[in-house]
Parts: sequence; structure tokens; C-alpha cells
Amino acid sequence: MEQRNRRSHSFNQFFRVTVRIKYSYKQDEKINAVDGWLYYSNDDQSSALYRVRMDGSVRQRLDEHKCDSVNVSEGWIYYRQINNGGAPSNTYRIKIDGTEQQLFTKEKMLGINIIEDWFYYISYDPEDQFSAYYRIHPDGTGKEKVQ
Repeated sequence: MEQRNRRSHSFNQFFRVTVRIKYSYKQDEKINAVDGWLYYSNDDQSSALYRVRMDGSVRQRLDEHKCDSVNVSEGWIYYRQINNGGAPSNTYRIKIDGTEQQLFTKEKMLGINIIEDWFYYISYDPEDQFSAYYRIHPDGTGKEKVQ
């Protein structure tokens, strides 16, 4: 699956991936394909974090929390937890095998996309009508506003 640099959300796009089992997604932010695995947030299971082999042979639940914005980079899955009201919550990372879950940031991130050594995202502030684009390194350093 090709990564794209997006400057706007596309919440109504549909993707279908067939791996002996068909998965349909309403949001392209909920799926990421890396090294023979699909990492995704499952709408049918309260949007929990899963991974499945591309051939459908292995399926694992990695985290039970409701989440989206699933991205995989250098052995880590980065995802945003969603609270019960549907609003974005903290962004976490977890090893691709489901171990070592860590808080990445308490900043409310929308539209997370990883390109090379940068995370591009929209900073969400429910009090403010304006959101700005930022980028940050996967280790949490080097935060910059994108013009």
C-alpha cells in the first residue's frame, strides 16, 4: 500500500483488502500494510487494534482500546486512542507483536501519516476552530509547524 502525504482528511474513502477474508474500511487511517502483515482497527470489534497475515493465516488482537490512525514504522505501531464519545484521545505506540505499549503524546493528533523519518499530523484543539499541520520525529523530538 502506498503512503501519501495528505493535507486533508478523507473520511469517506473505502478500501477493500482481500486476504482470503474480506475487510472493508470506512477510513483509510485505520489500516497499514507492512512486511506481509495488515495492521488495522476493526470496526466490528469496537475498533480494537489487530494484525493479520496477508495470506489470512494468523490474526492477532494487539490492543483492546478503540483506536484509529494506525501507522507502522521501524517495529512500532503508532495509533490514536478514541474515547467513548468518539473524540480523539492520546496517541500511543506498541511493538508490532503487541508488547511494550507506551504513551507517545497527549497532544490530540489527526490525520497521522509517516513519511521517511517524520510524522505529519494535524494538531487538534476542541476549543479552537483552527488546526495547524505539524511534523515530529518518531522519538518525539524536533516538532515543527509545517507551512
